[in-house]
Amino acid sequence: MAFSYNGVDYTSAISIILTDGVVVTRCAPSIASVRGGTSVALIGNNFYNASRLMCGFGGVLVNSLFINSTAIVCKTPESILPGTVLVSLYFPGGKQLSTEMSLFFHGKSLFYL
Repeated sequence: MAFSYNGVDYTSAISIILTDGVVVTRCAPSIASVRGGTSVALIGNNFYNASRLMCGFGGVLVNSLFINSTAIVCKTPESILPGTVLVSLYFPGGKQLSTEMSLFFHGKSLFYL
């Protein structure tokens, strides 16, 4: 089978990633140190093992570790300031799955003014 985006150029090498049905229901823990490195599990349904599946904490992306179809784990990045950030899941190709989850960074800031 061959695929074409324009009806002229064809390729047999194509990767299709289906993201429908992926749901994040819980983020545990929901508190992490501003120093980073806290393992956070995203719990949900229909996760798949993709080498470029990433977690987003605020606007910062980090790699994920696939556990099974209901759990992935990500390590939090360092945060300049304490506060709450939204948690998202990013698929290969850049598609974002926003969640209703948030993570609170606690502790002293990394930089002093």
